[in-house]
Amino acid sequence: YRGLVEATFEAVFVHEDGVVVECNDEALALLGYRRAQVLGRYIWDLAPSDSQGEIQARIARDERGEGTSWARRADGRLVPVRVRARTVEADGRRLRVVVLREGQLTPRLAGERA
Repeated sequence: YRGLVEATFEAVFVHEDGVVVECNDEALALLGYRRAQVLGRYIWDLAPSDSQGEIQARIARDERGEGTSWARRADGRLVPVRVRARTVEADGRRLRVVVLREGQLTPRLAGERA
């Protein structure tokens, strides 16, 4: 699935039980990480600490969805993102694919960080 992940123009993270097992160059560029800093890390570590519990709950419920949120860059700055996530079966494994696209700062997001 590595080739598919790299073929997209959006930031893609793939995780298994919350642990990032793959990401593409777009994801690294969006958040300013090197691959070695992301692989093996929990996906919720890439979000603000006050969102991590909600992310863990969505993963536990195997929730498929999309929305707006924040992602944490390597330098600690937060960036608004559009998020889409779903679980897929690949090579006998249950993997969760998370796609991020840099988003607009909506009034709701602005209010979260005010």
